[in-house]
Amino acid sequence: MISVHRLSKRRVIASIILGSILFLNVNMHVLERDRILEIHRELTQALEGGDCSIDPLSEFTTPSAETKRTLLTSYPGGKRFAWLVISALTNHDVADDWNFSGKLDENVLTLKTSWPHEDSTWSWNDQMDQTILLIRNPRWAIPAYHTMRYELDFAVDFASSLVRIPFLYTIRPAVEVWEAWRDENFETEMDAYIDHINYWMEGGRDQTTGEISTHCSENKIDCRPKEILDFDTFYKENPDTEFYKLGTLLDETFSGPESSVEVLAAQARVCALDKVYDTPELLHDNSRTIGPLSPQFRFTSTQLQIMEDRLIETKNKYLPLVTNKLEEDLVYTLTRYIKLLNAEKTVQLQIESQE
Repeated sequence: MISVHRLSKRRVIASIILGSILFLNVNMHVLERDRILEIHRELTQALEGGDCSIDPLSEFTTPSAETKRTLLTSYPGGKRFAWLVISALTNHDVADDWNFSGKLDENVLTLKTSWPHEDSTWSWNDQMDQTILLIRNPRWAIPAYHTMRYELDFAVDFASSLVRIPFLYTIRPAVEVWEAWRDENFETEMDAYIDHINYWMEGGRDQTTGEISTHCSENKIDCRPKEILDFDTFYKENPDTEFYKLGTLLDETFSGPESSVEVLAAQARVCALDKVYDTPELLHDNSRTIGPLSPQFRFTSTQLQIMEDRLIETKNKYLPLVTNKLEEDLVYTLTRYIKLLNAEKTVQLQIESQE
């Protein structure tokens, strides 16, 4: 029987975990964020208390044939918020690789995928031109993927998944369900997480054969990302570095005379971001109100150590190439993840020592 004193002690330790994670997330980015916000201060002030709308669903237009199409790819989980922001900034709809949206054949501007993850499919043939790589700390990405699988009732085919779509972004599983799945699938998903990064950073290189995938070599798409976005700093109500990186890329992509896309005016973009984040009807992570909070889906200290080691290995792989902006951004982001994992591992060891 567990004593009341012991339960209280665990609650205190759990609170320390949450506080440590939040402190590290805020502290490591405050200087960079202040610099970026200062650069864009004139743009945000130009609103002068004005409002914006992100409800143009009846006004979506089809981009011209010459307009560049963008593939948004990430390990499963996190893409929805990113594509909602892209849709708000461009006033164009977004499709998905399994065509749950029914828009895959509508000549869309952006398409989201988790390719080459096993839960994805290359269904767009030769429609896309360029790539954005969205990455997330695996400490949060893997539980988010499990939550999505849980909401889909662990469906194994398209038809079974389709009937479960109404359950997405509604509920989180019990912690016991998460822990059982975690222990059975941890190594597989860590492999998939690392393989996903390497596949795109290497321009579509199959991590099993070592060859460039024919999807990338025989189609017009540039499988080496134009930009890397860190979900953990992008998914927030207020603008941060990643939001402005996305805006800059969209400006560059659609600046040519051949483009039929007009990106939302710079002074209204922060307003659009706030609206996407604060609108639960759009169904992203903010929408889930049933079940445990995300920080309760923890990893063991051993798993956190493996996670940290895998990220260090990946960081060191790209460290010699940091003269390239893409590799520099990846190494910077992985370094942040590694520090956060190490801090949480220390606290998790304390918890386990009390059990």
